[in-house]
Amino acid sequence: MAKAERKVPEEKEFRIHVPPCSPFYFDPGRMLFVVGCGEHQKRYYPQTVDSLLSMEWEIADYETRIGYLAEEYLVLGRGELIEMGFLRKKLSEIFDDERKRGEVRQIVILVMRKVYKQIEPAVTLPKRDGGRPISFDFGFKKSGVFSLETFGNCACLGRDPSEDLPCTVDNMEGDISLPLVYSTHNADTQAKLISLYAGAGTLAFLARRDFKDLEALKIGIQQGLAKRAPSEFQRRLLQM
Repeated sequence: MAKAERKVPEEKEFRIHVPPCSPFYFDPGRMLFVVGCGEHQKRYYPQTVDSLLSMEWEIADYETRIGYLAEEYLVLGRGELIEMGFLRKKLSEIFDDERKRGEVRQIVILVMRKVYKQIEPAVTLPKRDGGRPISFDFGFKKSGVFSLETFGNCACLGRDPSEDLPCTVDNMEGDISLPLVYSTHNADTQAKLISLYAGAGTLAFLARRDFKDLEALKIGIQQGLAKRAPSEFQRRLLQM
């Protein structure tokens, strides 16, 4: 009797190309963007960001390896925002916690509001959130895919499947370990663009802290602790 041939499981081989980019988040306690890490880290107040290019040019001019960013949450590339698998996993873990999901939503929206008002102080913002097409909103799926809306005519930031990183995996959204590219829509002013990036960056900041102490952080932002103008020491620190 012929011996049955043993089948070897077929290995899924794929490569992911990540363009030159740097870790990115927004600190809602100090109301500033943080780009890069270690000695290459740069910080920017929303009012001082003439354009996202001023942050993007701080990105290293070398090919970034996927392993270098494996434990990052959100990275900023030249012209693109990339959600890494680490952030997708963290969001997936809290998806079924309705209370925590609600607190994260409140903080992200609160930050977008404050950043928008800092850049456009004369604008009257709507009191209620979540009403389309011109209000602030935030949500995410079990797969860790998120979306943001700011004040404006359908001004939003969300996943852009047409710009996904070159990869042979068919279902990029189904595998939460894979990075996804995000892009903006109708973000035609600095206030819209920067507030959307601040919202996404805040999400990365909260995930870095394992979504802990959300209520205390929300209260601090509401009481205006983050609204204070930077001190002379802080200004010098940012110039170092």
